[in-house]
Amino acid sequence: GPKMQFDYYSASVPATVGHCLHSMKEDFSIGFEACDGIQRYPKGMKCLTSGVRVYSGPSQPLPFAVASSDAAVQFSDFIRRVYPRHKVTRLDAAQDYKEAGAFDRLCGLIDPICRDLNVKCMFQGDIHPDQTDGRSMYFGSKDSDVRLVVYEKGKEQIGKGFADADPEWVRMELRVKFRKDMKAVGATLSPEALFGRSRWSVKVAEDVLGKLTEYLPDPSLRQSDAMKSLD
Repeated sequence: GPKMQFDYYSASVPATVGHCLHSMKEDFSIGFEACDGIQRYPKGMKCLTSGVRVYSGPSQPLPFAVASSDAAVQFSDFIRRVYPRHKVTRLDAAQDYKEAGAFDRLCGLIDPICRDLNVKCMFQGDIHPDQTDGRSMYFGSKDSDVRLVVYEKGKEQIGKGFADADPEWVRMELRVKFRKDMKAVGATLSPEALFGRSRWSVKVAEDVLGKLTEYLPDPSLRQSDAMKSLD
């Protein structure tokens, strides 16, 4: 099937806003226009043709760039080549399946792994077999640094008006947040390597994707857990 790719990429860029926009214009050969800012970055510039945005603000020395959907693939290639010392805050990796029963098959493999390791599981949608809105299954809580969602992407696209989308299309998407020292580590990880960020996702990579992945826990979180147990 298709290979796993980034579906979301957010990072601070070690350059001025001007340098960042200029490099992107040269690389992507597209312009930018102003858009709304976010939280600590009141100024925003968005790419004219794709989902890439660059934010900046007086209190933030470095611009913050966000790329979603198809743009994340192109942007991840660009930032790793042009600014290899960037730091990531969140990366999503997506694997697509276009086969009958993929949603049930994937959830059937992932669910027991997560329940065995006390990972929160949550279903969203209609359980009726003929439902057309698309089902989603979440593994990991929304506040956790590692969360996996399996959802019926084709039905979601059809619901948004893309009538020719394949109703059998299912996406498995891993969403990983990075803190402190892990931000520089994340900037070097492949989409598959993101599965190393928790014990349960390592097991998912092995059992579902057939890939051996190195376990990469966040040392700052582990220390805080150890401190908590002393309280």
